[in-house]
Amino acid sequence: MNPEALEAFKTFLYPETRDMLMAFLTLVTSVFSISMVFAEKFVGTQSSKIDRVILFLTWGLFFLAIVSGGWALHQLHIAGSYAYMPSDDERIVAVMFRNAILRGEIGGVLFGFGLLGLAFAAFRRVKSGLDVDSNP
Repeated sequence: MNPEALEAFKTFLYPETRDMLMAFLTLVTSVFSISMVFAEKFVGTQSSKIDRVILFLTWGLFFLAIVSGGWALHQLHIAGSYAYMPSDDERIVAVMFRNAILRGEIGGVLFGFGLLGLAFAAFRRVKSGLDVDSNP
């Protein structure tokens, strides 16, 4: 890694990526927690087994997104440690930063699929409520 790229990493890429990952982890854990608190709104007592499976899969995706985001933050920490300490191999900064970005992206995709699953469960709940109301 050349000195200009290393300075760009220290002054912009590292702090911005760290803040983004921390905000992402806050968002995912908040949505995960709120979805667990209001689980009965997504899956009622008369819900089918598939509704429960969808909700549990959604929670699994949220959990994996949290793990992936945490792993990305750890990889970024390693990259930052090597960037600020003199080392023999500065390529590790670029490798760890690339790993952090990749794991952050994977976490984002998992979170997106989790949100889709949550929305699907909610729509199924609303649709089943409408079907019950229309059939006397």
